[in-house]
Amino acid sequence: MKSLSCNRDNFILKTSFVSRFLKVQPRSALVLIDQTFVSAVNFLTGLLLARFLGIKGYGTYLLVYGVVLFFSGLHMSLIVSPMMIKGPSLSHDDKKTYYRVIVFWQTLFCIISGLLCVIAGKMIAVIMPEFGINIFLLPLTVAIIFFLTQDFIRRYFFVNERLLDVLINDFIRYGLQLFLIFFFGLRCQLDIQLTLWIIASTALCATVFAGLQLLKTRVFIFPSFQDILEIGRYHWDFGKWLLSQNMAYWMGTQLIIYMTGAILSVTAVGAMGAMRNLVGLTNIFFLSLQNIVPSRASLVFSNKGINALNKYLQKISIIGGSLTFLIIVVPLINSEFWVRLVYGTQYQGYGWIVKWWGVYFLIGFFHRPFSFGLQVLSNTRAIFFAFLAGSIVSITMTYPLLHWAGLTGGMLAACLVQIAILAVLTKSYFKVSSD
Repeated sequence: MKSLSCNRDNFILKTSFVSRFLKVQPRSALVLIDQTFVSAVNFLTGLLLARFLGIKGYGTYLLVYGVVLFFSGLHMSLIVSPMMIKGPSLSHDDKKTYYRVIVFWQTLFCIISGLLCVIAGKMIAVIMPEFGINIFLLPLTVAIIFFLTQDFIRRYFFVNERLLDVLINDFIRYGLQLFLIFFFGLRCQLDIQLTLWIIASTALCATVFAGLQLLKTRVFIFPSFQDILEIGRYHWDFGKWLLSQNMAYWMGTQLIIYMTGAILSVTAVGAMGAMRNLVGLTNIFFLSLQNIVPSRASLVFSNKGINALNKYLQKISIIGGSLTFLIIVVPLINSEFWVRLVYGTQYQGYGWIVKWWGVYFLIGFFHRPFSFGLQVLSNTRAIFFAFLAGSIVSITMTYPLLHWAGLTGGMLAACLVQIAILAVLTKSYFKVSSD
């Protein structure tokens, strides 16, 4: 135990150069390193899957994987986000009871999610047998259960400041996943079912490793029924608005993907997803902003007031917008060259979609300063209404635009969703900040 503690301290010290460079504390640097690693692996995974699965296979994969994202949104709202707020504020003794209850709710949530996936899958198999959902149902269900479990454990480690454990857990989960996808892809053995099994198995490996570490914390002791109800009620009261926000966000983004598949083809979905990957580095930059800007904005507001906050967010908008443009402009220049370089010839002719995604992500960047400002001013309700506006645009505009202009219409709908969200965020922030 002593040697393990020393190793952890040494590792944290070695990250000091990162923290000095980023002007954040060593522990914050560890968080930034971990989340950047996860985002980078997800970016590379998207590129590899698009290349190895082919345009039609990748489109089918995106439709199937959207189910994982759906349950992940529910999980984040009802289990993870309340835990990350409540957990650190509790006393040592109260934490023991709290985490035992959360482990119970986490387990129950995973079981219910798996059952809902199976039931919905069987219904889809009856209604739309041509989709062939049955061959994906078992690996998809297992992937959902262990995806949610591993994500819960890494967040638990975050809350309890076991940051080295987070890094190890994520390295097992995402590093092994990237290696296996690359390995089987090179051997021309990768398909959608195997991809889902890889996601499930790597999440299981990380879960087992973390579970062995958690045995000594005694979080697996069954809690009292009263504690289950009390803490469950708190999580519901806390998470119900987050749930609405996440569902509105999902409707505003994933609905376009599913309607494209239904009205056009899974090939169109594959083309959209593969071209989005080429500007996916913006997501890593956006994540860095999410980790740094809100806390600094809060500090500026508390120390210097609303005018200083406005100036700070204006500075972030100018600098961040410029950096976002620089990130996306590279694949925009001669996009067909990048398509051939990354994917080969199978996606030729779809490079024009990259330009649409460039516009999409550039608009999406400007959501961030206003969203951060509303968070600092404790007006998250306005953020929900912004995503609700986006989902309304998605529901009302996607179908006619797809019929009118095909894949171009789908990309136009995606950009209109971003514009609607930005319009509501902008109006809400200026209204709140002027009061």
